[in-house]
Amino acid sequence: MSTTTTPAQSAPGSTKESPPTMGPKTVFLIRHAESVENQRISSMFSCLGDLRSFSLPKRSDVGASLELLNFAHDVPLSEVGLQQCQTMKEKLTDCNFVASQKIELVVHSPLARAKQTCAELIGCSSDDADGEDQSQSGKVEEEEVKFEPATPNASATKADATGTTSTTTTTTTSTTTPSYPEPIQRVVNLDLLSEKTHIEWVPGNSGGFERRVASFEEWLGNQPESIVAVVGHSQFFKLMLKMPFKFNNVDVYQVKFDKDKTKLNEPVIMEHDGTADEVVLKPQWYDLKLLHSCKETPAVPNTAATTPTQEGADGANNGDNGENLL
Repeated sequence: MSTTTTPAQSAPGSTKESPPTMGPKTVFLIRHAESVENQRISSMFSCLGDLRSFSLPKRSDVGASLELLNFAHDVPLSEVGLQQCQTMKEKLTDCNFVASQKIELVVHSPLARAKQTCAELIGCSSDDADGEDQSQSGKVEEEEVKFEPATPNASATKADATGTTSTTTTTTTSTTTPSYPEPIQRVVNLDLLSEKTHIEWVPGNSGGFERRVASFEEWLGNQPESIVAVVGHSQFFKLMLKMPFKFNNVDVYQVKFDKDKTKLNEPVIMEHDGTADEVVLKPQWYDLKLLHSCKETPAVPNTAATTPTQEGADGANNGDNGENLL
């Protein structure tokens, strides 16, 4: 099925078509499970901690840390990540997540860790088309988005005479009606959702990442479905929502999205890994709450004026010690 929508009718006398008007959406944001890259970063921080305490780091941690030199951007889930998927899958199955939330559209990053997580937790990915590769490309022009896709042939980049770079972003959808879990109608593999690349981490070079996030919000706002599940990455979600912290692996958040909303949000206090953070979401995002987590203590929003109750949380799993970078 195509990802394009029919534009709204132009007003009488108008020479330009107006974009389609879509209402507010309920969006479920799911961070991928732990990847091999997350595991390597965790080992690196473990080595640094041992050295700071004048202890010799473990040989396994040193070996895993050195593998970071490969600069791999697209890596699969780790063994821990696969176990996280199994744990969260049981939670979502118990509450009949997909059907009870009436999810219509599933969107995931093209990176392996997100695609694997989507397949495990939601029960489908863009690879599913009755067991066959029956996909086609729907193209959305993103002007001056300097983004190198994670997989070859995922997008075509061209430069004009002035050196300005434009990227053709590819979405992959099914041309048939595969047996997705009901009531899912579409599953989209979207390049815009890729995690922040190594180049985009370089100081002064984050503009492309910011524009890519903005392009995804525009794309999302123009989709006809009103209930959407998005499987992606911590840095992407953090920037998109303007969050002070990153989601833990396989966390499932619910949030409202209205691309036309301009009223500023009130600050709320959210508990995360045993600390309380003030959160002020961007205007178009609101009513954020954590639905499911592998952590024992969920993040509970409170008004900023309320003194939050600090409950203990296990910081060893997916804390901000480096595991959450990607």
